[in-house]
Amino acid sequence: MFYNVEVPGAMILVGDTHAAQGDSELAGTAMETSMTTKLRVTLHKAGSLPKKVESMPFPLLETDTQYVVHGFAYANYLDDLENPSDIFSEGAALDLAMTDCFVKTRDWLMDVFDLIEEETIALMTTAVDFGITQVVDGNWGVHADISKWVFEEGDTPFDYSCTPSKGPGRARRARMLEKQDRRHLLEMHGVEISPEDYASNLYSRVTKDCETCHSSGARELLANKLLDAKLNFAKKLVSHEENLPKL
Repeated sequence: MFYNVEVPGAMILVGDTHAAQGDSELAGTAMETSMTTKLRVTLHKAGSLPKKVESMPFPLLETDTQYVVHGFAYANYLDDLENPSDIFSEGAALDLAMTDCFVKTRDWLMDVFDLIEEETIALMTTAVDFGITQVVDGNWGVHADISKWVFEEGDTPFDYSCTPSKGPGRARRARMLEKQDRRHLLEMHGVEISPEDYASNLYSRVTKDCETCHSSGARELLANKLLDAKLNFAKKLVSHEENLPKL
């Protein structure tokens, strides 16, 4: 967990340990228990913060596989409400919590991964899972589970087709055609330009009516995926070379 140091000389207090708890902590008893724990605390100075928390105005949870951003009906109800006790009536709102979580997640993704807002919204709607953090007290919460595999760099993209929202199946990679295979298939169809140029031309034809597609940061990747889809489709239809469909 990454936390901001709110005041000079701040200390750390931990507690409210649970032996088990589901998302939402629906009732007041989530197997409350005492625990003996070991904690390691690292102080990151303001001038040497990791990029993932440079502009973070809220706590961030990181696991081996995920980042988790938390939103609440009131991010700081002690300051936001004239009477903090009103949180028990004002904070029981998942729409406020979802809005807070959405805004925090969007801004964090844009800052950390250098995305534009359109790319971020597309990413969030396809690859981020939102859950109910808790409704047991007055300030209801929503959290965003952001899988790290989404940002892994490599020569092959992930296969998004027919996979569940959780589990190892989601991270299967779709194998891209090798360059020599692309050249061979194109030559068989009488295409003399390079695969790179053909992919670029194909992308331009498909996106000719889209004003923003031509400036997309993912243009090259999408162009190559379009070319591979076309070549793989041709391969599946063909049983004899003389019957190859024309590209």
